[in-house]
Amino acid sequence: MDRCYQNATKALPADQPLSGEVDIGLAVMPTGAVHNVRVARNTTGSNDLGACVQAIAASWSFPPHGESDPVEFIHVFRFGPRQ
Repeated sequence: MDRCYQNATKALPADQPLSGEVDIGLAVMPTGAVHNVRVARNTTGSNDLGACVQAIAASWSFPPHGESDPVEFIHVFRFGPRQ
């Protein structure tokens, strides 16, 4: 996620930090594959950051689980300048 943040801040002036949250929703299939990866909320104001985080999450895989239906969840990623 650091790469996403660094790339998104390149276009901004140094005195305009990028901060906020990107919420990624996804479904984990019984096989562990992810589906329906989406930006559920983005308070950063950067569509590029949201799209990058979404693309990374779409490449994830999880161990298979015993449920017959997909398990859906939302994960919140918080971004801001390092102190």
